[in-house]
This record gives sequence, structure tokens and C-alpha cells, in this order.
Amino acid sequence: MSPVSRGRKKKNKGKSTKPRRTAPMLSSPFAGTTLSRPDWFDASIKSVLDGAEATLSAHSTRELEQVVAELIGAELHQAVHDDRDGLRFDWLFHEIVDAAAVRRREGSTDSMDRLLHGLAAIGTPALRAYTEQHLPKRAVGDWPRVTATGEVWRMRDAYGTRFGVIAGFTYPGVFLFDVDGSSWVRLMHVDVFDDVEQAATAWREQVGDSANGVEPQPISAADELLCLRECETGELGVMGDESRNVMDNWFRVNRRLHDLADLDLLPEPVNLYQGVDPGPMAEEFTRWYAMQDSAEPNPEIAEAIAAEWLEGSLPETWFCVSPARISYIRALISDWVDEYAGPGEAMLAPWARWLVQRADLPEHLSEPVFAALDTPL
Repeated sequence: MSPVSRGRKKKNKGKSTKPRRTAPMLSSPFAGTTLSRPDWFDASIKSVLDGAEATLSAHSTRELEQVVAELIGAELHQAVHDDRDGLRFDWLFHEIVDAAAVRRREGSTDSMDRLLHGLAAIGTPALRAYTEQHLPKRAVGDWPRVTATGEVWRMRDAYGTRFGVIAGFTYPGVFLFDVDGSSWVRLMHVDVFDDVEQAATAWREQVGDSANGVEPQPISAADELLCLRECETGELGVMGDESRNVMDNWFRVNRRLHDLADLDLLPEPVNLYQGVDPGPMAEEFTRWYAMQDSAEPNPEIAEAIAAEWLEGSLPETWFCVSPARISYIRALISDWVDEYAGPGEAMLAPWARWLVQRADLPEHLSEPVFAALDTPL
């Protein structure tokens, strides 16, 4: 019996068949759908439209984006954290556009025009095309489109599991993606800054000690941005603990990823759960363990830990250890069948020592790793 035979479902991100460029929509794809319309839509739509007066204070596309992202993000965040049914965010986006167009015809021209422009700015190509149908042709170009400049820099912390990607856009300014690869790959924070130096400073402050002294480096290949490709947001990817910042940028992140993909700056998506062989990692650990203890570890437990460690992880982080990764693996082991959970937890301590030594982590960074072995989950 496998240690992970309790039927726990793993996050499964198969290879995407979504094209980089999406054909414009002529009408909402949700018109006439047989899906049940979420009952929280009406209140959220009203909140976004009632808050649209805030767009009148925006003096640039960057400011307009931010205001609209926060208006819709507040509703997404509440829906996620209230554990509401029907987290169909694209559908909500379409209905906000439809409702704004109605109010616009009723006389709320300035605020609704700006709201629609802001939605077009943060929406994917398909969402943007749908939104622009509701704006007069003469008004579509009123707010300059933000496009990618093709300049991209990356930072990686000392643990090797946290990434900062800075991409140039015509705000003018740069877009910062803060990505954590300690467990499944997930977005931690997003923001727009005036320049690369400002974004890099913010990322280092966000990450902490493991990012001290890390400087952004221009990427040399699209493969370096696999961490970004894995951050494409979708309703099926909602975990339930997303921050307000992440929900504010739910649509804008996909918009900016489309921009980078259009310049061939993102790699093709891969399935991080298929074709992963835990054998080599377990074997290397076994050799190290035998040298420390003159005995071999339980091979089934070692291979099970290796499988948990590798599945869903970016290949470049396979042999990386961090406090967050230790906590994540401990949580997975706690879900093993009882006869394996105890031995698995016990083996995780030498496993952490092995990877700390392998990475030659300094004491001030290795201590938090070991502390995570005893921190209450």
C-alpha cells in the first residue's frame, strides 16, 4: 500500500490547448447557458458600478487599471473567502460589462466609459474585444493600450524557490510578478512600479532574508519564465486563501501574460505532475543517509517523500529546500495512511539536512528550515 493511498487529489495542470491569441467574441459566451447563474453576481455587479465614480480621479491608463482592478478584485476576494458557489469570474466580467453599457445609455457616460476602458485594459484579448463592443469606435483609443516592451528580468532567492519577474510595459513602468515555487507554483504578489530598481527593492522586502542582495538579471531564454507560465489564473485554480492583492490582479495577470506570450517570451506549458521519476532523488538521499548513519533508510518511505517533493514542482526547484517547502511536505505527509505518516515525518528531518548541505545554505537560512520541522501545522 502506498503512503499516499488515501485518495488525496493533486492539483492537475495538464498541457494547455489555449491559443496565445484568442479570436474576438461577438457576444457573451454565457448567453443562453444552461449553467446556474451564481446568486452573488447581482450584488457584486452593483458594487462595481456604484464604485465607478472612483475612475474619474485617474489621469493615466496605469491609474485607471489600478482603480478598476481594485473594484472588481474586492468582489472576487469576498467571493473566494466567503466560500461562495459558482466562482465563474469570466462570466461575472461579461455581466459587469453588460451592466455598465446599460448605465452608460441611461446617462452615466463619464464613469461608465472609464469603467469600460479600465476593464478593457485588464482583460485578456477575448474579454477586451467583448468590452470594446460596448464603447463607441471613436472612444476605443481614448486611453493608450499598455503593451509589453520585451524587456524581462528575473530574480531568485537563496532557497531557490521564490522568484521575482520584472517585465517592462508601456505604462510607462514595469510589472512585478512575485512567484512562490515552494509547493505548487503560485502567485504571491503583483504590482506596477516606475522602474526595475524600485520593483526589485519591493520584491526583496517582500521575500525577506533569502532575497538579500539579489539583483535582477535579464532573461536569456523563455524557459526561465516557466514559473510565470504556471501562474495563469483560472477559476479551477482558486485555492481559497488568495490575498486581496492577488484577487485584484486576477484578470490583469492573465492580460500581462498574454502580452508576454505574444512576444514569444513565455515557454510552452508543461504538466508538472506527469513523467516525474522520484527514483534518482530517493537514491541520492539513500547514499547520503548511509554515509551519515551506516544504514539505509526505508526505501518505500524515501521514494514516497521524493514523489511528494517533486510532483507539481518546477524542475529547477527539485533539489531546493525552504521553510515553506518543509511545511508543505509535512502537511502532505500528515495525510498519509497512519502506518507511514510517523516514519515519513521522522525521515523528513534527515531529508532536510541532506538538502541544506547539498545547497550549502548558510546558518541564518538553514535555521528557519529546521525550525519548520517543528512548527505546528
